[in-house]
Amino acid sequence: MTAKIRWTNEEKEKVLDKATEYYRSHALSPYDAIKQAQLMVLTDRNRHRAFNSHSACYDLTNEVKKRVYITPLAKEPEPEPEPEPEPEPETEVTVETAQETSIDELINTIARRIALIVKDNVKLVVKELEHEFRLTKHDPTYSSDNFHKPRIVVIGLLNSQMQMIEAEYRYKYDFRFVDASKSVNEKSVINADAYLIMKNFVNHSIYGIYQQFPNHVLIDGGMSALRAWLNTKGAEL
Repeated sequence: MTAKIRWTNEEKEKVLDKATEYYRSHALSPYDAIKQAQLMVLTDRNRHRAFNSHSACYDLTNEVKKRVYITPLAKEPEPEPEPEPEPEPETEVTVETAQETSIDELINTIARRIALIVKDNVKLVVKELEHEFRLTKHDPTYSSDNFHKPRIVVIGLLNSQMQMIEAEYRYKYDFRFVDASKSVNEKSVINADAYLIMKNFVNHSIYGIYQQFPNHVLIDGGMSALRAWLNTKGAEL
């Protein structure tokens, strides 16, 4: 039986900080953000934990959501106050206007918070449904056709993202996907017309293997950046 891995406080904070960053900026669920974060910040693979279900990292995903929605962000430095104008005789009108402005700002802030929470809950439900129905794993084999399709290797996507790209572009490209959490060596690299490396989701060791190929491309962003390349540069292959 594999020994249970317990992170040190330093390791836990590194993973939580990176997962919070992914959750804010890359539209990943807290569960996927935790899994992706440990690949990036814990260089020793022996320190990686196997999160086979949402319940396996329930406390960590809750902490990520707490840091995004409950813990206040660092306040920006307030600008220096401008010189106050001379008080006008009818001060009651000024006070009433200020109160109305404060109430409007409070309502807008609450509305934005509620919208973010609803968005987060919808994403979480979708991810849980995918897990519940156990979507079939992507089969990284090539399909044979009667016409040539450029062979594209994409490194660093999650399983659900692989399925989306395969479904959208399977008639244009012959895809092979590489899971960034699996071990990769030079002997396992196949010939391809292009190697697309998801910069924000691949560690340095894997990037070092593929950067030696002149036709490697760094995709600096998420799914939108990948689709943009496939729709433009990919059409030139």
